Amino acid sequence: MCIGLPMTIIVLAYLLLWLRSLINPIYSFAGTLDSWERFFHFILRKGYANVDNAGGTIDDKIDYLEWLFSDLLPEQFGIIGLGVTVCSMIWLIKGRERRLLLSLLLMFMGTSVLLIGLIGFEYNESSRAVFRVYPLTAWLSLALGCLALATFKKSKKWQVVLASLLFFSTIWNTFSKNLHTDFADRYAKATLRTFKPNATVLTTSDYELPLIYKVEYEGIRPDISLYNDKSLVFQNRLTHGIAPKKEKEEAYRSLIKESQAPVYFFGNKNLNPYGGIDNGFVKEVDRNRVQGWYESAVDTFYAELIGDAFTLDDPWERMVQKQSLDILARQLFVTDLTKDEFLFFHQKLERTDYGKVALAIAWLKEGRFQKENIFTQKYYLAMLQALYENPPSNAYDASWVQFAYLQINALDTNQTLYQLENLYLGSIQAYSRIDNPCLLGYIKLLWVTKQYDKLLSFVKNYRVRLSSSPVLEWLREKERNANTLQGELQTEVKQLQQRVVPLIQSLSLDSAEKMLEKLDELQPGNFHTHYLQGLVAEHQKRLNEALAFYLGSLRINDSYPPPLYGAVMLLKKVGHAKDAEMLLDLYEHVVRNDMLLQQLK
Repeated sequence: MCIGLPMTIIVLAYLLLWLRSLINPIYSFAGTLDSWERFFHFILRKGYANVDNAGGTIDDKIDYLEWLFSDLLPEQFGIIGLGVTVCSMIWLIKGRERRLLLSLLLMFMGTSVLLIGLIGFEYNESSRAVFRVYPLTAWLSLALGCLALATFKKSKKWQVVLASLLFFSTIWNTFSKNLHTDFADRYAKATLRTFKPNATVLTTSDYELPLIYKVEYEGIRPDISLYNDKSLVFQNRLTHGIAPKKEKEEAYRSLIKESQAPVYFFGNKNLNPYGGIDNGFVKEVDRNRVQGWYESAVDTFYAELIGDAFTLDDPWERMVQKQSLDILARQLFVTDLTKDEFLFFHQKLERTDYGKVALAIAWLKEGRFQKENIFTQKYYLAMLQALYENPPSNAYDASWVQFAYLQINALDTNQTLYQLENLYLGSIQAYSRIDNPCLLGYIKLLWVTKQYDKLLSFVKNYRVRLSSSPVLEWLREKERNANTLQGELQTEVKQLQQRVVPLIQSLSLDSAEKMLEKLDELQPGNFHTHYLQGLVAEHQKRLNEALAFYLGSLRINDSYPPPLYGAVMLLKKVGHAKDAEMLLDLYEHVVRNDMLLQQLK
């Protein structure tokens, strides 16, 4: 009976969902479930197959487990919460309530560890926003119950007081986190202002769900027709919610082609052969041109958005807020604003930490190519300097600060490659998870500077972290190209080295030197090239340089005999026999395998 009643309630709830779907309400996820196929498609969550298995691997699951126990749970429990939980567990064990203890632990594991094991999410900010803080009420109830029974066995009044404490402390602890801000309301209003009369709007994700509430329930902009591009959620559908993807795409392409009304879409949908007028939050389908402008109808929302200064507690709202600031920053550089309009929002964005990052990245992508841009690389570098030195406490946010700072630094021709590499590696070591943009930044730096050996070594070492990263598709192509280019480069270097040797033997030293300079540009730090440079320098009586080249070759490859032979002979020639003997002792492993060096010793 105890098990049957809850199960009956659950079945009735699903039955109610099915019956309600048949009337096609305003808000229904997949539409009418009017066949067994559609019913089981919904019950078995087949519509979430691409979400539940979004490409994540075992590495992502490990990252989620690390984050769960290092970030999410400490945020919920804290020291006091941990004490409450431990007390509750001890009380249950002592009271032989092991079934209840096991049930509570299974509830926790089912909503955290089991969920991580079952769902194939990639480890990124948007997926992390789905995970919520788990309720402490059960543990808190047990701890206070234990305290009440142990302390006030005979006083029911105090037991009631403690029970009341539980109720009010729960409200006090969770009120701020569960009190919904008006962020969704403001986002919806700002977006609705951008649409022309009688527009058709194609939405793509959960971000646009507030629109249906404003249109259908509050009656704001009833002239607008809302569709979801996957035929989900909204009452307006061109196909059924579980129709094949290709059928849905063809249906919406036909809608765009045949509609006489303005059509808007979110995101970066491929609407070929049509263009899109970039309008900030949304794009309007345009068959003639692609352009951008700033939509003044969202001025108020942007101003409020910046004014919030990231005080939003909800992780999903914070993520949308960041994306909105990215949009605003890009709009400043791609649209025709007056100087005053540009400065107004630019200065507002600079007041928030992420606003600085958004501006810097937008300037890198768009602004630095504009001749009339009033701000320079030096300005954005200075703007990020303080933020880089004292990064945000959130490691993910800090990684974006570092990325923006390093990308701008990379434009500085006076910045040495060694300095840039160390800056990137510092960020990766501090936050080595796959959503650190510095991972891709460092890989691109190695690629552009043709450090293919180092790139392949880095990829090999970070294969665990990169195996499910968004950079993998880019990386695979570049890695294949790197292998090809590395092979071609090695062949070219060997051919040139072979051509240098006859030039040295014939004492055509100037020609040999020029060819060696070219070799050094092609592949810096090649041990054989250093050895050949040593030979040329020795023939030209530049003995100190020759010795430096020989020793440099040995440092790169300490098992290559010719530079050791050249260095020893040179030292003996100038009267430093003891140094020559010390060098032979130091490279004993080379001498042991070379008859000529053994004779020298």
